[in-house]
Amino acid sequence: MRYQDLEAAEDLLKEAADVDSGRLTLARVGEDRRESQVASQPLSSFAEMQEWLHGAVARTKPGEDGVKLRLRWWDGDNRSVRGVTFCVWGEREAIPVHGGQQPMEHDAGVPVVRGGAEAVSQALGGGMTCSAPPVATCPSCMMLQAGLLAARIEVAQLGQQRRRAEDRLWRAEQDAGRVREAEERARRVEEQNRALKRELGQYERALARVNRENERKSEIIRTARVVADYVNNRV
Repeated sequence: MRYQDLEAAEDLLKEAADVDSGRLTLARVGEDRRESQVASQPLSSFAEMQEWLHGAVARTKPGEDGVKLRLRWWDGDNRSVRGVTFCVWGEREAIPVHGGQQPMEHDAGVPVVRGGAEAVSQALGGGMTCSAPPVATCPSCMMLQAGLLAARIEVAQLGQQRRRAEDRLWRAEQDAGRVREAEERARRVEEQNRALKRELGQYERALARVNRENERKSEIIRTARVVADYVNNRV
């Protein structure tokens, strides 16, 4: 892969590596500036996010025409923190011609631009056009390139399967965390219920004592009334 403005993307990864929560997304940018998401990744270490980025870029299959991509960093509340745009071209190498001749460097008057994506951009007028000149090939080398391309596609597919497995693992860990939080909330509610039951028992015992005291006093009042009626009748 050949990149343009990769340094800006890596600077974003380095800054995001110091944050506890959030995620990254990589999207393809079309000619109408609309974005179609290619992959996403929870924030982790710089090395892990850098590996994810290159794997996600490989899945876009930029080819000779290149592709324009946007890397975004989202915080834990799903709000965009930063975003950078860069271009990527598929790997192209000068192919040696059999017979000990020098590598072919042009085809139909179109020179091979050396020096990476920045040199390609300058040769095309300095803009981020995500396009690059073709490279001449010979039949034997085309076969070798086809085998190499097939191997790279297989590596990209395996990387994609790995990323999917990691995504499933991350979601499972998130689900497990939510289950643990729910269990902790249920435990706290159960403790509160036991405390309320203890308080209710205390209130019930206190009420029973008050009722017994009221009954005793009522009995004294009834007895006093009987004695008073007897005394009044004797008089």
